Amino acid sequence: MIDPATEPGGRGREVLRTTANLLQDLHQRGTEAGGPVLRLFTERYWRPVYHFLRGSSGKDHEEWAELTQAFFTWLLESGHLIPYDPARSGFRAFLKGILKGFSGHERQALLRLKRGGGVKAVTLGRNDLVPPGPETDPDQVFEAVFLRDAVDRAVDRVRARYHSGRRIVPFLAFEQYHLSREGPPPTYALVGNRLGIGASDVRNYLQEVRQEVQLEVRAEFEADGGGIPDEVATLFK
Repeated sequence: MIDPATEPGGRGREVLRTTANLLQDLHQRGTEAGGPVLRLFTERYWRPVYHFLRGSSGKDHEEWAELTQAFFTWLLESGHLIPYDPARSGFRAFLKGILKGFSGHERQALLRLKRGGGVKAVTLGRNDLVPPGPETDPDQVFEAVFLRDAVDRAVDRVRARYHSGRRIVPFLAFEQYHLSREGPPPTYALVGNRLGIGASDVRNYLQEVRQEVQLEVRAEFEADGGGIPDEVATLFK
């Protein structure tokens, strides 16, 4: 079975499907038949949209989650996606333009959702809903959350690739050094002692896996069709 998220790539790496390709699929199949494609589309943009809409209003999480669901329903049913041209802009920029004009349609979208319409979007837990930085401008928050999600998905794909290739130790070194939540990163020597390898091996593995993760994060932004932020080049440095 072909994963709707990817297409075959070289050297064991799969190529992420572009948002433009996903939208073309949804246009041809409709949201009912395009379930897996719709899931991928909403997973890619759901959290950034939530944070963009949330702003500084006093609404609670449930109200904002409902409005986000209503937005995606309205977006997919209103025809606003039809004019998207990947040759003119990345999808993030296009989507933020639509979001800025959504305020006049919120009531209509919520009524449509409550009458039984709506796409099946991903579920947001409260721990997912804290922006990763002090940004307050909706555009900056959207970009920061998109980057955070892109990194999370990239790490998951790299982890799966190392595990399936039976090269677990390099990723474990990366995980212990960069992904630990136990305070400052451990020394290379400490990571090496835990894994039964030398500190120089740890250094080489970290460089290797960092490059793999950065490539995957770049793939996320390339799939969107927009620019790649400067922060990607310094991830996990």
